[in-house]
Amino acid sequence: MTKDKTKALAKVETSVCGLVLHNLEDMTTVAQIILQSGLAPDSFKTKEQIFVGLQSGAEIGLKPMQALNSIVVIHGKPTLWGDAALALVKRSGLLREFSEKVTGEGDEMIAFVKSIRQDGEGSKSLESLVESTFSVADAKTAGLWNKKGPWQTHPKRMLKYKARAFNLRDNFPDVLFGMHLTEEMYGEEPLPAPKSDVPSRENRRMAVPSTAVDTTRAPVVEDTKDAQVETASSETTIEAPAEEPDSSRVETESEQVTFVCKECCQTFQYGKEEGKGKPCECGKGLLVEFPEQAEPTKEEKIASLFMEVNGIYEAKEGKDFIEFAAYVLCLDDSEIVPSKLTEEQYKQIKAYIETNGVAIN
Repeated sequence: MTKDKTKALAKVETSVCGLVLHNLEDMTTVAQIILQSGLAPDSFKTKEQIFVGLQSGAEIGLKPMQALNSIVVIHGKPTLWGDAALALVKRSGLLREFSEKVTGEGDEMIAFVKSIRQDGEGSKSLESLVESTFSVADAKTAGLWNKKGPWQTHPKRMLKYKARAFNLRDNFPDVLFGMHLTEEMYGEEPLPAPKSDVPSRENRRMAVPSTAVDTTRAPVVEDTKDAQVETASSETTIEAPAEEPDSSRVETESEQVTFVCKECCQTFQYGKEEGKGKPCECGKGLLVEFPEQAEPTKEEKIASLFMEVNGIYEAKEGKDFIEFAAYVLCLDDSEIVPSKLTEEQYKQIKAYIETNGVAIN
């Protein structure tokens, strides 16, 4: 039995560069180990996300830990740190010359990046020169220059990384396989979801127009006497006994329930009938019961996440959640609307608080 176990352990293969993963089972096992170690970067919070990071790195020639340290997920898309992208290009053997610089000051700053690619050797070699620039004017046009975060703290480096991203992806697409640089994506807005021809859930069940039906019975002409009796009986009405009010229902309606505004996510306590449809203090939305049903809606989930994450933030003596959220998400204050943030963005803010606290560096 001991001999068999030894053989099983001996199947783990390593090289001078670390662990070698050959199949799906190997990657799944390593992903689970990394997750349990608590040392996975912030972009990878589940075993499945770590697996995707390992696979994304493997496809461009990165080993497991290189992949996790070089790849960052932004807007749901894997990106490469700018230095890692340049390292991959240099390691490919295709880069013959590379230079970059930033000139000017203030609004006159502009980054220049030049790369020369060489394919083949001797008389059959082919060279490709690509020169890229990115200026403050370009950053303003893209809506990046006034973004909080690295665009304000390290503007020269961000200009350089933008120019580098365009240059390397243009000249070495076969090395980077379309992966964007992480610094390039800071402050960029995700593309809007394509419009769908499918009607919204509220409009899928259209009201069916009602058709009036005449239920008046035709008179019986054959027997006048019987007809009179029948008419008299049809006109006789029997009054149902008055229904006594249900005291339990009255009591329920008078109880205080929680209402939430779908726009600002504030919660309020009102009577069940008093709060329904009541305008919120923010002046932007109406109040709805929270939760309205057993399975919470998307808006209710977002409201719940806001209360949870904001509670953690305030418990750590945070003063301005909007400013803090904008810093963590690399957005402007005006773009932070609690009801418009996604579940992933709230999870990102929560993870940042748990790791770095609430101080804005």
